[in-house]
Amino acid sequence: MRTKRLIYFIFTLLLFGQNHSALAQSQSSVEKRAAQAFEQQNYAAALVDYRQLLAKDQQNPSFNYHYGVCLFEVENHFEAAKYFDVALGLKQIPDPLLYYYRAQIYQEQYFFAQAISAFENYQKLSLSSKNPIDVSTRIAQCRLATTEITAFIRLPLLALSTTKAAKFYAAYKFSPDDYTIYEAPEVHSKNNAKQGHVPVYAYKRGMKYRILASYGPKGTQLDLYIQKKDANNNWATPQLIGGGVNDPNSNESFGFYDAASQTLYFSSTANSIGGHDLYKANFELSTNSASAIEKMPYPYSSPTDDLFYVCDAAQNQAYFATSRQGVVGQYEIYTLQLDEPVRPNFVFAGLFSNELQPESKALSLQFTDLLTSEVYGPFVSDASGVYQVALPQKGDFLLEIRVDGASKAYQTRFSVPNLKPQTALQQQVRYFSDELGKEQWQVRNQLLDLDPATQLASLSKLQMNVAKGGLLQAKTSALESTKPLQASLAATWGFAAQDTAAFVTQMIDTLLAAEVSLENQVRLMELLRQDFEQQLDVREQLLAKLSQSMAQPSSATERKELLQELAAVESALAFNQRWIQINQAANIPDLVLLDTLRAMNERHQALLLTGDSLVLLAGWTQQQTALQQYLEIAAFDGASALEAAALEQQRSLQKLIQEEAAIKAQQQQVAQQIKQLQTALPLQSKKEQTQTQLQIAARERESKALDATASQLRTEREAAAAELQVFDQASRKAAYLKAAENQSLPQINLQSSYDELLAQYAQQEDLSQKLKSQVAVSLENGNVSSTNPISTENGNVSTTNSENGNLGSNQENGNIELANSNRTSTENGNTTSANPVSSENGNISSTNSEN
Repeated sequence: MRTKRLIYFIFTLLLFGQNHSALAQSQSSVEKRAAQAFEQQNYAAALVDYRQLLAKDQQNPSFNYHYGVCLFEVENHFEAAKYFDVALGLKQIPDPLLYYYRAQIYQEQYFFAQAISAFENYQKLSLSSKNPIDVSTRIAQCRLATTEITAFIRLPLLALSTTKAAKFYAAYKFSPDDYTIYEAPEVHSKNNAKQGHVPVYAYKRGMKYRILASYGPKGTQLDLYIQKKDANNNWATPQLIGGGVNDPNSNESFGFYDAASQTLYFSSTANSIGGHDLYKANFELSTNSASAIEKMPYPYSSPTDDLFYVCDAAQNQAYFATSRQGVVGQYEIYTLQLDEPVRPNFVFAGLFSNELQPESKALSLQFTDLLTSEVYGPFVSDASGVYQVALPQKGDFLLEIRVDGASKAYQTRFSVPNLKPQTALQQQVRYFSDELGKEQWQVRNQLLDLDPATQLASLSKLQMNVAKGGLLQAKTSALESTKPLQASLAATWGFAAQDTAAFVTQMIDTLLAAEVSLENQVRLMELLRQDFEQQLDVREQLLAKLSQSMAQPSSATERKELLQELAAVESALAFNQRWIQINQAANIPDLVLLDTLRAMNERHQALLLTGDSLVLLAGWTQQQTALQQYLEIAAFDGASALEAAALEQQRSLQKLIQEEAAIKAQQQQVAQQIKQLQTALPLQSKKEQTQTQLQIAARERESKALDATASQLRTEREAAAAELQVFDQASRKAAYLKAAENQSLPQINLQSSYDELLAQYAQQEDLSQKLKSQVAVSLENGNVSSTNPISTENGNVSTTNSENGNLGSNQENGNIELANSNRTSTENGNTTSANPVSSENGNISSTNSEN
């Protein structure tokens, strides 16, 4: 028995040794086959074998290097980087080319300093190699790029598509009557076929020329040629384009001539930051001569190939192809807004914190320029809640934030700050609920010291986002709507409570919060009323002084000073007047409603003590319509409404600006037509001249009509701009909101007082406009007195005294303070003192509650 067991053991041992040997031989054969395919540059076959080998030995530096090269050559440059980094991290260099490949990826991803270092390491390690690659051109490209690319700049990108077709230009979406791209294999057919090249050109019906790239009859590099049609409508001999377009040390290809702007666009490897860059030049078609040649800088040109820039005037678009995604054999077709220039961007990073659903970090931010209505974004966060934003360097925006699960999008205002050198903005978005269970948003902006490496990484991330179509200049659809709330009693009121007890609690808390909110609104309105009344007294004094200065000799300086004081007071008055009117439109202040809510909440508390929730539910159901109206009024946010009014005014102003620009363009067009007709007039026959003169007269009438329209639009635009300035008093608004917290509640309904004050304001406006007009005339004519001064009502002058004379805003050491802290007014012999309005130093963060 022991003998049999011993024999079985020996047999098993021998069998295991044979299998182990077979496995070893199998891996050895795979390594040999992979190395052979790699040596023959059959990277597709080697890729399969090295993937198998790497799966068994993930820390093998040789396998990582070879697999990375195969990925780089066959599939994706950027995915290869991590395998090169493994080998570099192990500090084992299987081949100096490891640095060469890694350097190329650094270059394509805009990490130019790292690329230079890697190229230099390759140079050092390849000195003893048989045929080392000359990387001096690559290093020069990276050094040039470090001077040309210092900040992220965005293309006016409308659309992006990808293609792996060699004839990538077939993806250009021209309008039907515009260009078509053709091939011309008959041009220098023998030499071009030898080089594997087929010339292509953009052509549309009626053109008498075509521009194409060719190796020429015997050349070894690509140059741009023009070929014109002869008298028989046949293509004549191609001619090299003159004027220095064809660099003797580079390849020029994909030429396109835009006749409207007389601009020649083409691709060239000359003075490149990597691959082919885009160029343009002035081109005189009749003389075949180019001038003012210049490279189209980043972001048109990139560290990868950028090819065949073509204008499509019919659709006001332009197209070009690039390979910025790093996918082997793939081209990205960019569709651009033709008349939109590239602009430097203000770039910042952000972090989203979702306290309601911590596992969800999906956030979408969209910025709308308040002047141009252009939409930027959406900028979407990654799996960890981090996002990158690129906006124009100046401007005010409406920021709309969407998150999956929120009841609605959150909106706030965002202004691009002026940053000191080497500083950056870091944004934090927080989504949470308050103690009442209501959704809350907080957007916080912090200024941080800028790390150059961080800046470079941000630029790289944004460029990759652009390359993948992540930053199109177009409006995009919002996140999908949230799931509907449960069809329950709570859903009727917009709550998310799951049972009756939770609903009762939320409803009572909501009505209590409504009472507090309404109290705050009344306090603010009373503060506005008090200050508005005092400012009216101040203006009345100034108008009286100004009227007196017109009735008696006075200096121009004195009148100008009075006008300046008056302007400051009127700015404050206009701001208060707008805010009061906005609040009145929302039934604020409504002391009757406030008393109703107080009584209702007291009754609710009494019913809660008895535990009779059914009575509460019955009462709320019976009063549902009224209660919802109460809640809508209480939820009104005067400050936000004021901001919304400002936004609407900005949109109106922008509309007028656009209309004015359109009229100006028409004026220029008509003027050009008149000029052309007048130029042609001397060369025409008498009969033709008569017709031309009629056309000139018609154009001149059209020009006068356009002039009148332009004048009217200019007047409307100036008035709209002045109106917008009234709203642009952020520090004043902030100070009012702060001071309103300490304002006592009025004991009676003062609606009639507001109406009287607004009527007084309107009367003063008329008086002020007439008086200022007279003063302006006197100053213009150099007069020091007027025989027809405008006096105030009954000739009385208010006894109000004002220190500084206006409700201005001062900012010192970050504090906001409203003037007139020592202001008093006399009314019916009684002296009242105004409360100073001040606020603490504020953070650059905004918190709002969604109701």
